[in-house]
Amino acid sequence: FEPLEVVADAEYALTDSAPKLHPDGNLHSHVKINNGNIEKAFEEADIIVENTFYSPRQMHAFIETEGG
Repeated sequence: FEPLEVVADAEYALTDSAPKLHPDGNLHSHVKINNGNIEKAFEEADIIVENTFYSPRQMHAFIETEGG
């Protein structure tokens, strides 16, 4: 077998320098959802909070009927 580089960071996995799992890259799928007028919503908002949010991995792999 051939040892492979460990990629434990999703943001790094999407960069051009990350090892590729598939010929087309590491992005499984891309879905764009448009619902409403985002520009108008930002104009009318009293406050806008921008940040990067993280959730634990296990939240996306629950085996019961609830996620948290």
